[in-house]
Amino acid sequence: RKRKGHCRNSRRRNGGRHRGRQRHRTRNCRDHGRQGRCQKHHGSRHRADERVSQMIKQTLTVAAATSLMASPALAAKGPFFSLANTDFVVWIAFIIFIGVLVYFKVPGMLSKMLDDRASGIQSELDEARALREEAQTLLASYERKQKEVQEQSDRIVAHAKADAEAAAEQARVDLAKSIERRVAAAE
Repeated sequence: RKRKGHCRNSRRRNGGRHRGRQRHRTRNCRDHGRQGRCQKHHGSRHRADERVSQMIKQTLTVAAATSLMASPALAAKGPFFSLANTDFVVWIAFIIFIGVLVYFKVPGMLSKMLDDRASGIQSELDEARALREEAQTLLASYERKQKEVQEQSDRIVAHAKADAEAAAEQARVDLAKSIERRVAAAE
């Protein structure tokens, strides 16, 4: 059975999409059985903004409470060099952690990984530089070929113009001779 409406728990018209400002009324909402518009799911437009600001307030409240509960002033009691003092225990644990890292040569592994990455980047840069130089030489050769072809086409055009002018001059001379012959023949 199809339900008309816009409540997220009921089916929507137009394939579940609202077009522009159109809102569709619900027959009844599955959650609270209300007739008409479901205010829980489709209240004002600013409900999302209200939720975001409420979440920010809650997060800040939790962060403030956590920082107050974990303050060193509340944790440190008694003399510093005592296992009852949490600051001293944390300091000892940190020193042990650094010792374990050094024992298992983690800094050496990290530096090796960074050196490998740096050498890989350097090889990629060298390859890119070589490709760029190759592209520049290829471009220069094509430009040189284009210049040669342009010069050759200019020579061909100049030669064609000279031939055309010579042919035109020869045609004028031949025409003049032909006219003289016809005039002489006509007399």
